Amino acid sequence: MGRTFHGLSFQPKYITVRLLKREWKTCGEMWAVLFLIVVLPVAMAQNLPGGNENPSASALFNKSEFSLDDPASLWVIVNKMRRLPAGYVPADLVVPHVRLQLSPKAERMHVRQVAAGPLQDLFAAAHQAGFNLELLSGYRSEAYQKKIYDKYVKKLKARAAIASAQPGYSEHQTGLAVDLDRNRDLRCLAMPCFAAMPEAKWLAEHAHEFGFIIRYEKDKESVTGYEYEPWHLRYVGKELATELFLNHQTMEEFFGIASMPKNAVAAIP
Repeated sequence: MGRTFHGLSFQPKYITVRLLKREWKTCGEMWAVLFLIVVLPVAMAQNLPGGNENPSASALFNKSEFSLDDPASLWVIVNKMRRLPAGYVPADLVVPHVRLQLSPKAERMHVRQVAAGPLQDLFAAAHQAGFNLELLSGYRSEAYQKKIYDKYVKKLKARAAIASAQPGYSEHQTGLAVDLDRNRDLRCLAMPCFAAMPEAKWLAEHAHEFGFIIRYEKDKESVTGYEYEPWHLRYVGKELATELFLNHQTMEEFFGIASMPKNAVAAIP
């Protein structure tokens, strides 16, 4: 039986159905508006040509937080065009608690204190992942770098320019760079074949989590001026390391710093 309201008959069940339909229609319209405002712009941005596949906070990154010129700065850039002060020695060199190739007394078994803790954490994480690393070289004085460079020149001739830094132009002198290798395995000691080892692949994927970067990456020779060195890590802190990793950039690219004269070309003979 129908009911009357102000003289009009109606069926309650029909009123209920109509109200439900109206509510669903309103909800649908709200979701459509949210889609147009939030979801669609994000999807379009990700599909734009040249879009960043690994979006990061690059636009908000404070590139002036640390100096690029101060030799004691975390972000100091040292390359073929940017020399360290003559005879520079970091004031806070320490021996990290990691597996060392040489005696703790050896010069190159030292790193700056700011990098020691993160290096220890990296070694511990690598060990948990099944990899045993070894520190081959950390800090190198300008005098020691000269001996190394002279050996490279004698052995490699012109190719030494892309395999080793001249004295005063080496990142190792900052105490923030390290060369690593598989523990007690000399087969690929500071050689390109190290890239094929699982330790190198692990470092490439996880070093940034501890504030390190692979300083001289593959296919970046024309930017850095040096051949690919998967064993050479540079400490820059987690924030910058993550930015460089996500954007696949070198320090020179990220900060817009030149590494070689404009007419120079880094070619590997």
